[in-house]
Amino acid sequence: MGASTNNEFRRGGLELPTVCTLKRKADFSLDSAFIIKIADNDDHIFGVRYALYIPAAVVGLQAPTVSRCKWEARHFEITYKSNIEGVGVVRWHFVDKALAPIQEKITKLGENLSHAYRETPESLQKYITELSVLKREYTKEYNKMLAITPDEVLQQYRRAE
Repeated sequence: MGASTNNEFRRGGLELPTVCTLKRKADFSLDSAFIIKIADNDDHIFGVRYALYIPAAVVGLQAPTVSRCKWEARHFEITYKSNIEGVGVVRWHFVDKALAPIQEKITKLGENLSHAYRETPESLQKYITELSVLKREYTKEYNKMLAITPDEVLQQYRRAE
């Protein structure tokens, strides 16, 4: 599961309702925000980078909402909104784990089939039969995945926390 944040502040900045200090080490026992350096100048791509830690209580993260991604049915977005404009957290939840082993079998079968050009038509029928079985398996698992509801994802996500 990945996490991303919305860090585009179109109104010229971010005002936190708490004190924010610069720290050398992360101290998550604090009840206030802090900034730590996460990359040195040796990082030629990004240069010096900092991370801003804001306790959830400070930004008032709301209970998460879950929705299926518009562009990919296999992924759900678990979104936490806050009381600070432009600050929120999105976590991704993937529900296609059962498809991966079937996809691997299909790939392997395709590799075997690509070397089967010298085989007899009868032996090629074996590959066609195997592919039919895998297609049925894949369709069954894909339909199960599409039947998963956002509420089920949220329950599973809360159990994992």
